[in-house]
Amino acid sequence: MGRIKYNYDKDGYDENGFTTYTQGAIHRDTGTKYNPEGFDKKGYDKEGYDKNGYNSEGYDREGYDRNGFHIYGLHKETGTSYNPAGYNRYGYNSAGYDKEGYDRIGFDMGGFDRKGIHKETGTRYNPAGYNIEGYDKDGYNIYGFSKEGLNRDTGTFYNKYGYDMYGYNEEGFNTSGFNKRGIHRFTGTRYGPSGYDEHGYDKNGFDYRKIHKDTKTSFDTEGFDIKGFDVEDYDRKGYNREGYNRRGFDRKGIHKKTGTTFDPKGFDTNGYNREGYDKNGYDRNGVNREGINRNTGEKDERVKFAEEFILSGMSMKAFAKNKQMSIEQVKAIIDEIRISAIVKEKLDRALERNANRFMFAVTKDKEQLLTGKITIRDVKGINSVLGFCNPDERKKVTDMLVQAIASHEISILQYKDILGIKQINSSLPQEIIMQIESLKRSAGPLAREFYKEMDRMKSYKAPYIPGEGETLGYMEKPTDKKPKMVTITDEHRDMARQY
Repeated sequence: MGRIKYNYDKDGYDENGFTTYTQGAIHRDTGTKYNPEGFDKKGYDKEGYDKNGYNSEGYDREGYDRNGFHIYGLHKETGTSYNPAGYNRYGYNSAGYDKEGYDRIGFDMGGFDRKGIHKETGTRYNPAGYNIEGYDKDGYNIYGFSKEGLNRDTGTFYNKYGYDMYGYNEEGFNTSGFNKRGIHRFTGTRYGPSGYDEHGYDKNGFDYRKIHKDTKTSFDTEGFDIKGFDVEDYDRKGYNREGYNRRGFDRKGIHKKTGTTFDPKGFDTNGYNREGYDKNGYDRNGVNREGINRNTGEKDERVKFAEEFILSGMSMKAFAKNKQMSIEQVKAIIDEIRISAIVKEKLDRALERNANRFMFAVTKDKEQLLTGKITIRDVKGINSVLGFCNPDERKKVTDMLVQAIASHEISILQYKDILGIKQINSSLPQEIIMQIESLKRSAGPLAREFYKEMDRMKSYKAPYIPGEGETLGYMEKPTDKKPKMVTITDEHRDMARQY
């Protein structure tokens, strides 16, 4: 590298603020040999390193150059004389070739230089008579094929054994039985009869020597051998050849030393003791004995929810309504947190009370239905009522239901309550039809009426067509005895669509 030419202003300073070397290379702002950033005229700090951390010889403070090689030739990432790409500090791999495939003298592995001249013969052909592309003077390669794919011996695209220059026969299969897509002719899959693909690997990536294609060792990328065991002899699910995991439990959760579901320290296969807590004092919900959540360090929201339900004294249905939630949402939270000791006992009592309350209500409906105090139209959830009936009572209630269906007088909303359907949506008529269909066997001589009733329910699917002179009624005052009737307008219909 030549000397750097500096330009100086009228005051004798260059563009970086330094004087000439003969004047001491002093900086204008600091009055020293270093600029405000601490670098001299040549760009080095007091320790001799530039702004990128390298000295005049190209090494950093740890002794590595810009390519990651140490003064003594070892690479900082690999700890060897070669970088991750496999080349040494001079740009050659372990065989002595650079990235373009040439050695220090300029010859490739075949002995050809960049111009295609062979080092032994001094011609474009090696001692065997082939050029750098692998073809002889007549234009054929070692396998007897030309660049166009014609075979020297047969004059066709196939050799005397029936294979082309790429190794495939007329049917498209190579000598191993695989086609160009890697499908075997006999199995129709990517694996031949012996279980290996066209490259010689099984479905797990191991060859016949039990070496994995990616790691080049006896273990795959996840650390398991051809039989599925790791270096410590445990399989992918964590069990050894004797069937025990690292903590001594078998697949059924029995410990080999205690013969029980708990290890000598009192913890089960999942790490929980008899009270349901792990070694850190948290249960399966991540809640400790005080109700603190493992992740937040604060009282668990599910615990708060359960405590609110317990204190409310409400049924689950009433509590859900009060919280503006579905009963399914409430039940899901309660079921999840129920195992946590902090609420388990009280929650079990609340749920038992809830169940008793439900049983009392259903039993009361059954008795009133059988004594004629209420009708089928007054029942909400007929299946619950049938569940508390003896055989004779069940037949009577079923007969009542059959008669009610055959009457064709039950409205779609009454059906919703009677059959215990949760949601009101476009599929409601179809759900009612399905349940009526399931009751046909109990209809006997009234089965024909069931078909009529299902057809009636289908009518609810028909689109609404406004009619002339339609009216609706409403109570103008709480004391009114009769509704006031008004003609239905388009405004009323638009409101109905919204709500």
